[in-house]
Amino acid sequence: MDTHAVQRLELIDMHLFFYGRINRGILVEHFNIGTATASRTLREYIERWPENAQLIAGKSGGYFYKDSFEPAFNHDTNKALHLLCTGGVVQQLCVQNYGPPVPAFTKLLDAVLVAPIMRAMVARGAVKIAYVSGTSGQDTRVVHPRNIFYGGGAWYYRAYDEIHGEYRSFRFSRTLTVTASKGNHIPGGDCEWNERAILSLAPHNRHPNPEIHAMDLGMTDKLVTNILTNAVVAGFVLTDLRVDCSVHGSLDPYEYPLRLMNRDELEAVESMAIAPGYRLR
Repeated sequence: MDTHAVQRLELIDMHLFFYGRINRGILVEHFNIGTATASRTLREYIERWPENAQLIAGKSGGYFYKDSFEPAFNHDTNKALHLLCTGGVVQQLCVQNYGPPVPAFTKLLDAVLVAPIMRAMVARGAVKIAYVSGTSGQDTRVVHPRNIFYGGGAWYYRAYDEIHGEYRSFRFSRTLTVTASKGNHIPGGDCEWNERAILSLAPHNRHPNPEIHAMDLGMTDKLVTNILTNAVVAGFVLTDLRVDCSVHGSLDPYEYPLRLMNRDELEAVESMAIAPGYRLR
């Protein structure tokens, strides 16, 4: 079997495992192939691994994950998360490399734990998880995953927590077990996820060469630059950009070369609790 055919089968397997569904259109768009080739590839996958998928007809039809599913390929969990988060595909090409390998700061995520959370997210369902929290320790709860994001060197999923009756952010790496759950009806949406947050940044006024950081921000004839994000990830963005969020700009300007200029406007944003220096008065 040629390389391209294997890649197509692997994509089908990944979509079923992590997203719970696959259809002909995904293959056509992903590989720029014809509908006949896509249909033939799907038939081949089902013939090889009939216990992995079932055909469901209808408007949003296609092949869907079966409880008897067993991965036919070894999948890169980070690639699957990146695809669901951004729609982008991460590929490793055989070319000359001029940089060092990216170091792994956190443990490798277990696909067996990540996949059911992602399937529940796509299907707008719920899962029962055993989770270790930094504040309350280990417990079990039913959550409804709705979004994912990457920040501070780790992957998170945003989910409605039935125990606390609110949306919270959970780290994939702190999830110990995952099982399917019907869950209860959840009220409304995630207001914090849908709330826009504008981060106004400027070079740190105590840095001896603020103009070089103005260049980094693409600033020419303006005093600040604005970054638009949402309330959930605002604190993570400021951490990754090394922004001094203290009241008086008291952090080391060499370590934190940028300052947050609209701090007062973000006081109601929960994720600001992790922003550098935000708690300092």
